[in-house]
Amino acid sequence: MITHIKNYTAIQDLSQPNRIIDVGCGSGAIILSLAREFPSAYCIGVDRSAVACELTSKNANNHSLIVHVENVEVSDQTVKGEGFNIFINTLNDSFLMLA
Repeated sequence: MITHIKNYTAIQDLSQPNRIIDVGCGSGAIILSLAREFPSAYCIGVDRSAVACELTSKNANNHSLIVHVENVEVSDQTVKGEGFNIFINTLNDSFLMLA
């Protein structure tokens, strides 16, 4: 998936996205990979599960990555228009929506 996103950013002449969100971040694997790949981007993982959010935060700390984590209920419509360059949706198996 990271390779696909890197290819997309190259095609879109978006060498460095500045805002990335992962809705339904779970353990944080995807948002943490993106935070590592795009270190100057504001990365946020959101999940309705407090346990998942705690795990994402712990994993970010373990890998010395800066990822903002919020325990909230979010839908696709909530984040549209919020200025995210990359929007990952792992809630309903659509997995990837690029803004």
